[in-house]
This record gives sequence, C-alpha cells and structure tokens, in this order.
Amino acid sequence: MTGVLLRRLVGLLLTLLAASLVVFVVLDILPGDPAALMLGTSARPDTLAALRHQMGLDQPAWLRYALWVAALAHGDFG
Repeated sequence: MTGVLLRRLVGLLLTLLAASLVVFVVLDILPGDPAALMLGTSARPDTLAALRHQMGLDQPAWLRYALWVAALAHGDFG
C-alpha cells in the first residue's frame, strides 16, 4: 500500500514539474517583451533595461525557471 502511494506521489510531482516546464517555455517563447508592454511604446531604452533587470528578464531562461520553481516551493505563486 505504501509503495503504491509513494509511486503515485512521485508521479504527481513529475507531472507537476513537466506541466510547469511546458507553461514556462510557452510563455517564454511568446513574442513580445513584458517590460515594453508594461511601460508602453514610448519608453526610453534605459528605463526598459532597468525594468528588465528588476524583473529578472536579463537572466538566462534556465536560471529564471529554477528561481521560479524555488519560489513556488516556498509558496510564492506570483
């Protein structure tokens, strides 16, 4: 009984990890810049760069995903 429960729990965690990876990749490859959308089309390049840095968009995708999963593990869903 415990073995079945453990296998299902591991399967659930792997499924959640795979789903989060798919969602992250799809959102990452969508066209558009979140910083440019927030600031508008008339934003200055230095302001855009500062917002991208503040949001962590200047980091590699694998690092942003790892930080996002770590934040999820701590209860930060934002």
